[in-house]
Amino acid sequence: MKALQRALASPGWLLAAVFIAFFWLLGDGALYDIDEGAFSEATREMFERGDFAATWLNGEPRYDKPILIYWLQALSTYLLGFTEFALRLPSALAASLWAWAVWGFARRRLGAEAALAAALTLTFSLFVVIEGRAATADALLNLFIALTFFDMWRWMERPRRRILARVYLWLALGLLTKGPVAVALPLLASLVYMAGLGRLRLWWRALRDPWGWALLLLIVLPWGVAVYRDQGWAFFEGFLLQHNLERFADTLEGHGGHWWYYLLAAPLVVWPFSGWLVPVARALRADWADPLGRFLWSWFGVVLVLFSLSNTQLPHYLLYGATPLFLLMGRHREALRNRWVAFGPPLLLLVLLAALPEILALAARHGHGEYPRAIFAYGARSLGWGYRLPVLAALAGVLLLAVGHHLPTWRALTISGFFTTLALNGAFGPAFFRIYQGPVKEAGLIARELGRPAVFFESRFPSFSVYRRAVTPKAVPGPGELALTRVDRLKDLPVRLGDRGYRVIYRRGGIALIQVDE
Repeated sequence: MKALQRALASPGWLLAAVFIAFFWLLGDGALYDIDEGAFSEATREMFERGDFAATWLNGEPRYDKPILIYWLQALSTYLLGFTEFALRLPSALAASLWAWAVWGFARRRLGAEAALAAALTLTFSLFVVIEGRAATADALLNLFIALTFFDMWRWMERPRRRILARVYLWLALGLLTKGPVAVALPLLASLVYMAGLGRLRLWWRALRDPWGWALLLLIVLPWGVAVYRDQGWAFFEGFLLQHNLERFADTLEGHGGHWWYYLLAAPLVVWPFSGWLVPVARALRADWADPLGRFLWSWFGVVLVLFSLSNTQLPHYLLYGATPLFLLMGRHREALRNRWVAFGPPLLLLVLLAALPEILALAARHGHGEYPRAIFAYGARSLGWGYRLPVLAALAGVLLLAVGHHLPTWRALTISGFFTTLALNGAFGPAFFRIYQGPVKEAGLIARELGRPAVFFESRFPSFSVYRRAVTPKAVPGPGELALTRVDRLKDLPVRLGDRGYRVIYRRGGIALIQVDE
């Protein structure tokens, strides 16, 4: 048993975890709409337009994010081809570096076992797995936020210029990834922490470092000048005002919430390790009396409060403050003793996955709206024993770990992460993308082969443009044109087309590809 425990403490387990979580079957699923499709199509249009300073989406300026993730996707697809794997590879690499950064930071401060526990729980958490396999900016942003905080702590341990220079480097790269949030969170959290210790003078010294600001501007300004020359002030107005200030002050895209939203979201963000939060919460007072513990809680607390005050709320925003929770889980791993509190979340996850065919069939019969019912019905028909057997095998493995007592609870729970992630990436993920996005991909490939002009009719699926390899505007289709639409929008076509008829070329799940008569 001691030999087994020594083997389980090896960082080689982290290598295996990173592969299973972020790289295994990475390119097998179609791009997810709207987010993956939008990022990928904007990257494709950079090549089509020959413009690598600004981003466009289906022929219109895209102001959602800065440039870095698009450059990395462009480089990846240039080297490997324009595939799902290449588009997702930057996120997979960023998530892997994020996990290794957590392991490296914790190993010197919390010990080898705590470091491995923190890194494994991060790697196998549901939201981290999703972001680490998505062609979006969030895994990259979380990497830079974590690196910023880690080097802030290293600088506070022992102030040295090269460490402070790295802090400004990560701030600059975070700015190029997702904008002001990459700077605001570290500055606010470090201010809260240093003010509590009466060390504001040291915080102010770091903030006004001229060499740090020179480095930041050297990295950020060239792109700022390039995008200004391309789009003038339009990008800065659209990005800073609408996608930052307005997102905080108003509810955008229907993503509203309440002040208590993120209190409920916190267990979901670290799922299936939610039970681990119980001993972490109990240790709050003791952690607050310890410098590192106070720093980690300040990090999480600022993220929690700031986004709780925002009028636009999405659960993955709390990931920016999840890294300290994983580190605190590693620190208090031995306090996790109740096996049913610990194993309840992963068992619930796998039971839900195993029952998914029945859940979808029930939703298809009783759900509201023709479009979601069509997707649910297609999903219920598509999920057979090829999907259910691996999920049941994972459920059996986790159940055996839950009832066994040969390993400490925390170690058994981290091993269960292998089973849950194998079920997610080996069974659920392929099924989800086949059901929800497979029809859009097939429609895009058909449209590409036909070579006719195409539009979106009362719908938006950016990945259709990626697979079609052409810009697709939103419009009423004209004579001979193709249109991708949702099945519940087909009834609107006769009214909008007037005397012209149309034929359905392809229909599956919730979408249809039609062609208007000449």
